[in-house]
Amino acid sequence: MCGIAAIYRKGRSRPVTGRNVERMIATMPHRGPDARGVCLPEPHVGLGHLRLAVLDLVPESNQPFESTDGRYCLTYNGEIYNYIELRSELAKLGHRFRTASDTEVLLAAYAEWGHEAVQKFNGMWAFAIYDRDTDSLFCSRDRFGAKPLYFAEHGGTFLLASEIKALLAVEPTLAEPDFTSLSRFFRASVHSEPSATFFDSVRRLQPAHNLLVTATGTRTWRYWDYPTDTLPLSREDAADAVRELLTDAVALRLRSDVPVGTSLSGGLDSATIACLVRTVSPGRHLTFTASFPGERFDEAPRAGALATSLGMEGHPVSIEPNEIVDLLGKVVHHMDAPTQCPAVIPLWNIMATMHGKVVVALDGQGSDELFGGYIDRVFGTALMNTVRRGDLSQAARDMRQHVQTWGWWTAVSWSARDLVPGSHRWYRRLRKDEAVYARELRSGPDDVPSRSDAPPVRDSVNRMLRSHHEGGLRTLLQYGDAMSMAHSIEVRMPYLDFRLVELGFRLPGSLKVNEAQGKVVLRDAVRDIVPSDIREVRRKLGFATPLASWLRAYRQELVEDILFGKACRSRGLFDHKALRRAVDRHLSGKVDLSSQIFRWITAELWFQDFID
Repeated sequence: MCGIAAIYRKGRSRPVTGRNVERMIATMPHRGPDARGVCLPEPHVGLGHLRLAVLDLVPESNQPFESTDGRYCLTYNGEIYNYIELRSELAKLGHRFRTASDTEVLLAAYAEWGHEAVQKFNGMWAFAIYDRDTDSLFCSRDRFGAKPLYFAEHGGTFLLASEIKALLAVEPTLAEPDFTSLSRFFRASVHSEPSATFFDSVRRLQPAHNLLVTATGTRTWRYWDYPTDTLPLSREDAADAVRELLTDAVALRLRSDVPVGTSLSGGLDSATIACLVRTVSPGRHLTFTASFPGERFDEAPRAGALATSLGMEGHPVSIEPNEIVDLLGKVVHHMDAPTQCPAVIPLWNIMATMHGKVVVALDGQGSDELFGGYIDRVFGTALMNTVRRGDLSQAARDMRQHVQTWGWWTAVSWSARDLVPGSHRWYRRLRKDEAVYARELRSGPDDVPSRSDAPPVRDSVNRMLRSHHEGGLRTLLQYGDAMSMAHSIEVRMPYLDFRLVELGFRLPGSLKVNEAQGKVVLRDAVRDIVPSDIREVRRKLGFATPLASWLRAYRQELVEDILFGKACRSRGLFDHKALRRAVDRHLSGKVDLSSQIFRWITAELWFQDFID
């Protein structure tokens, strides 16, 4: 896990200096506290690297890493978990290795298979390889976007880095806001990660895409996509297949030469990982859990009890409300972006607590979007599928079970939101924040456009889950990478093993969402592994925070000083009379607009940090 940077001058008008590259990597020392390096393979090309040493800790594995024949130079962020198997395959083809790192395996794989090498990788990555023979820079990002890769072209120079602030260090004129992205961020009910960023001329390489830079141009292409066929598996066989692949995914992600821990909530996803860790590795293992003492959503007691039962060392991590003001600025700085997700604040504290205790952390991200964990988002679709099949008695049982678990109003409103066209626009009207925005933001796009080239999926539940997997999950991965790397922690996510994802999307939706339950196949898969009190269906809380009360308790510091300060008033983003009315309605307790207010605050902090 590392930080990378690259400069490629297409016109060769002026040379790239080591100082240019050093300025880029100097902006993100947190990504690589163990080593840093610069390679200038040609006068018009420079690569930089910051290393967080996880595998093969010796200096010989530092980067940028050059092939023995001098043709290739690599800067790479991530982990190829199946590097041992690939190394064996490459050795049989005649390759010789001078290190025990996955870095050298990645470069040898590229030398052997070219662009097709990424098809063989099981892992997370963002890398750039310069080829002297062809004078080209080949870049790639992992299938689901666990690792970031930002780029910009300015005046014939191509710039690439793990963080946008590294691009700004050598080209400060890139610090111009993209108001279309801001409009989408403010207005969308769920913000996902398109290729655009909040900077007008900065783009991100999309997940599952490669990029090739040459003197004559730049092109990108998709190298992987979600499967669309369906496996004819019984419920029992599907559960067996999920358990087998998930167990192997955990085992692969325990490969490390540094201590590994686990982010553990009281929910099914992370509990499953912790239980599987214990079946694979009997040694000392630390867990870390966000704690909100006295709050109804505090999952620390449940997570602590599980850690104790597994013989693991549990660490509950609380947050003092008076920390929020100071932390929020740091969070926005490390994300290079405003955020809609208050969970980044406790996540920051969890990663800060991990630092010095572990270097690698397993995490349960990606299960909900694969197995239907957000039952509120898929229940209506699953119910309609049952009705279309003509199984009205089953549909009645599903609705009855849903009402018993969630109540009449919640069950009906969730179903309507899924099934009624334009319901997201009703949601915005109920929220009553439209008048707050300046005219150009009010007339902006409602949401990120869907893929026009997406292969068709007949199963409507899987179709919706794929939109979540390609949508909001990417934003969550962006948050997770920024908060973990701010504290030099590598996060690994077994549910993003591409083999498991491909299996999951080939299973029919009825094996995931059934009888008003989500994650049915996952619950079946871990029936003999995870305690029954965790497997049972409970009201899903997600990574909850007491945001509404925080905003009221720290009104002056969080709201008044930021949103009604001189800088924000002069910026022109908001109608400040409408903004005052909206904020006062929230602070009086008449309505909960905490999610929107949080977006407004972090947007203003982003402007102050990066644009002003």
